[in-house]
Amino acid sequence: MKRILAFLLLVCMLLPFTACAPSTKDPDKDNEDDTTIEWQDSVGVKDFGGEDVVISVMDNYEYELFGEENSKEVLDQMLYKRNRAIRDRFNVNLVSLPSKTTGITDQQSHFNDVQEAMLNVDADFDLIAMFAYQSGKLITSNYYLDWRNEVPYCKDSIKAGAAWWPKGINDDCTVCGHQYVAVSDVCITAIEMAWSIVFNKDLVGNHNIAKKIGNYDTMYQVVDAGEWTLDVMKNALKDFNVAGADDTDPMDDLYGMMIQGSTGMDAFAFSLGYHYVINDGVNVPELWTPTGGTISTLETLRDFCYSKGVYYSYALGHTDDDLATFFAERHALFATLPLEHLKKDVIHEMEDAFGVLPYPKLNKQQKKYLSGTVDHYSVLSVPYTNFNTEKTGAVLEAISAYNNLYINDLYYESIVTHKNTRDPDSVRMIDIIMDGRVYDLTTYHYNDLMIIDETAKEGALGLFFRHAVAFPTEDISAYWQSGLNHLPEDFYDLIDDYMTMFS
Repeated sequence: MKRILAFLLLVCMLLPFTACAPSTKDPDKDNEDDTTIEWQDSVGVKDFGGEDVVISVMDNYEYELFGEENSKEVLDQMLYKRNRAIRDRFNVNLVSLPSKTTGITDQQSHFNDVQEAMLNVDADFDLIAMFAYQSGKLITSNYYLDWRNEVPYCKDSIKAGAAWWPKGINDDCTVCGHQYVAVSDVCITAIEMAWSIVFNKDLVGNHNIAKKIGNYDTMYQVVDAGEWTLDVMKNALKDFNVAGADDTDPMDDLYGMMIQGSTGMDAFAFSLGYHYVINDGVNVPELWTPTGGTISTLETLRDFCYSKGVYYSYALGHTDDDLATFFAERHALFATLPLEHLKKDVIHEMEDAFGVLPYPKLNKQQKKYLSGTVDHYSVLSVPYTNFNTEKTGAVLEAISAYNNLYINDLYYESIVTHKNTRDPDSVRMIDIIMDGRVYDLTTYHYNDLMIIDETAKEGALGLFFRHAVAFPTEDISAYWQSGLNHLPEDFYDLIDDYMTMFS
């Protein structure tokens, strides 16, 4: 679809009297007069007089928006080239303002810096790219501008559902037509943090898993046929266990599935079609209520996670890097991993070839494959202290559209290339995952929507599936009922806070 769009844009530019965006020379090929970049946005010609667009980022995630000129990393090269193209098109400079963190586990410093700047009306940045669950804490403080009504160019594309502003993602964080955090294709972490099912092609082939599911030759065919469902996954893998040489170490076995039990389990709620907040972005959101079908689904997940064929990592103290290594060292046929782990050496250098699948559907009647995302993905916000939204909106619209046309597919391919071997089927699966990403207001408001006291482990509404599976003897219905003395009121207080901002 993107390539068709690129062709139509080229044709458009050859026609007289068109309103298409201008072409610019490829900034990395200054000596080739016939090399141009096609811009698929509708911003048009702008000259911002060499001004800066300053973006507040966390130092660990600066790579998401700023590439280094001499880097050998594919993403760095692509983003450096893009930012030069933006500079040449708009006469503007993209400038990083990183918050210094104390290490990879520091998820608070960026929030603190931004909050302090807002409180003191001393924000020297035009745009913020912050962890989703952290940025959400600042929404109802009225620190952010409304993407759908106050940010030029972007507001029109978001409302129109432009491909570089994924519609489902942005609708999910919109309340009655007003939106204060957004995701565009410039948010590389919203790609990387999406959950996937990774599989060892050699082991899955050797054990004829696709054949046993339905006489398919590959797992890709299972997905394409709509057969990759919760029950199919459970029935195929729940009893698969091959004991290792060390019978005292469960990590030495070969399992059918390895499941990461925190955000990896959160993603199952979304993949199976559940939303904790019923929200179409237009009408007043409503609080979700679990049904008997929900309880049955959770019991199925519980049974699967505690079966002998599954290595369920919750509460075992493993990092995601540990789990990626566990999979790479041939201890699981399938594993839940965010896409970001597939670009790491431990996966790219593993002995066997690997493939990527979306999370399973609830059943064959579910129309799309869906997936959740680690809540560390970046969302974009424009601070209320920004007095040149024309410049910010133009630049962000243009770089988002650029990523959609020139970067995404190449980046997908770089993630799943194994030992210099391309895997077009896995690239196609990533397209399915991207198209089915699901978000929820609860991700931005964990602390505002608690089922049980906030000091309790995993007590937030947005972690309902995680909690229910992590505590297998707990009565799920009773757990839900325990929050009904305060949760509905807390929810409507939150929605009132939103509505007060735009009333």
